[in-house]
Amino acid sequence: MELHQEIKTLAAKLGVILTDKCLWITTAESCTGGGVSYALTDTPGSSRYLGRAFVTYSNEAKHELLNVATSTLEQYGAVS
Repeated sequence: MELHQEIKTLAAKLGVILTDKCLWITTAESCTGGGVSYALTDTPGSSRYLGRAFVTYSNEAKHELLNVATSTLEQYGAVS
């Protein structure tokens, strides 16, 4: 199976699980550049389970928007 199709299939399966369990998901991405969010929203009906999606690159954004401790960013770096 082509990787793109496999990702779409997995995202759709996750959507079914989240919907069945009445759960929401929020993504916080950096290096993926929103790819996870794209895969989720490429599935019809994703607004039933995707609450928010963040793409943050800078340490400042990770701290301000995602509440990642500055000490954590300094110790492990933004990518970790």
